[in-house]
Amino acid sequence: MIIFFYLLIVMSTDPCTNALAGSQLASACACQRGMEALETAISTYELDYLAWTAAEAEYNQKYREWQTAHSAWETKKNTDLAAFMDQKREWIRCVVWTNVNGHDDWCASDIEPGWVQVSAAQYDCAWGSGKGTCSPGPSAKTSFLTKWAIANPEPLQPLAHAAFGKTLPPLNIQCCTQLFSNITAASVDFDKISQDCSQNIGDQIDEAAGIKKDPLKEIKKFI
Repeated sequence: MIIFFYLLIVMSTDPCTNALAGSQLASACACQRGMEALETAISTYELDYLAWTAAEAEYNQKYREWQTAHSAWETKKNTDLAAFMDQKREWIRCVVWTNVNGHDDWCASDIEPGWVQVSAAQYDCAWGSGKGTCSPGPSAKTSFLTKWAIANPEPLQPLAHAAFGKTLPPLNIQCCTQLFSNITAASVDFDKISQDCSQNIGDQIDEAAGIKKDPLKEIKKFI
């Protein structure tokens, strides 16, 4: 019984309950319902945007960390490669000096496949003989980088963070069209707009319903 009387009181005090279709009051009441729906949408939008900005900040941090790690990885790779390519080693055999040049095959067999002859010297051989000097060639460089990458995996770049793709629903609230122009999550105070629009709609409902304004409440709005 108490609930019944409560509903009667609410229905009797809500001007929108008996608003005639097509009337100014009905239009204002429709605006009110639209405003309530939009406030819910805005609340969800704001929460989604806050979650997105947090994820964006986390991605930016991970990206900066990746840049640092990848730079260190590149530096180590180049340093290790330079040290490998700068190596010079001689054959294990001594040959007569007239046959000391042009033997990449002896570099490959005595040292490692892919090494090539770059010069020759007497080393510890008898007078009139010597050994070839070898260094890593192109194929040895490729082999070195392949093995190096296996032992030193390249830091993976974090997946790109998607742009914020959420949008507000169409703004069909004619009472507050000007208030809701050019809305963006980053630049608009939704709460302030919602309050202004709700006040605008409330004033229109009161005016259409012939409800006199409380002078004291009107003063408080500006305090």
